[in-house]
Amino acid sequence: MKQLLYTSCQAGKSVNGSTGFQVRAVSDGVASDRYRQAAGVAGYMLPDGVTPTAAAVSLAPVRLTLLALPGIGRVLGHSVYVGLEPSGNRFGNFFSHMLLDLPATIDFGRAIGSWGSPFWQRSDDPNAGTTLVEALPEDLKSGTFKTDDLRNFLKQEGHREMFLFLLHAVFVTKPDQRIFLVADAPDVAMCIYGLSRSLPVGLLSDLTFSTYEKSPLSCSA
Repeated sequence: MKQLLYTSCQAGKSVNGSTGFQVRAVSDGVASDRYRQAAGVAGYMLPDGVTPTAAAVSLAPVRLTLLALPGIGRVLGHSVYVGLEPSGNRFGNFFSHMLLDLPATIDFGRAIGSWGSPFWQRSDDPNAGTTLVEALPEDLKSGTFKTDDLRNFLKQEGHREMFLFLLHAVFVTKPDQRIFLVADAPDVAMCIYGLSRSLPVGLLSDLTFSTYEKSPLSCSA
């Protein structure tokens, strides 16, 4: 799998050498048009009402997303708010770690199962270069979800109702329709995980998701 990192960069620290939000690093063999398209879905913005400060780093929602993009196929990405930009003068920076060329073994369940995985890079290494190694499917370790966590989650009435809504919606919506869950990112992620544990793999093959979006209407999941 090809990897891509996207964040605010200092001069000479991005793939194209430019400053600001740029592709920080990418695996060899990814054509520029492909990594630019992947970078187009790597953006992250804080929710309305959350001021970009250092304190917001621990409070900001995590965005784990599985998308299907025309021309480059499925992309799995992980984005977090990291606070200060490299200059140290302005807050609002984020860090995104993306995977391209996903094999069939990285299916819907493996994708949402990577929630909280140590595989995801969550901050920049200013001393690292701009070329990344390729990742192997086994590198994408499972995250924090456990079956008991799902069972305990569903014991709460509000959580159970949200999950049943999602389960029902998957069956009654058309393939080109979207489903929205208005909830905190961990609860959305848990519901998606529950979906992966409840339905046959064949029913999940065309589904995409995002655990958080500031502007959900513009998301391609």
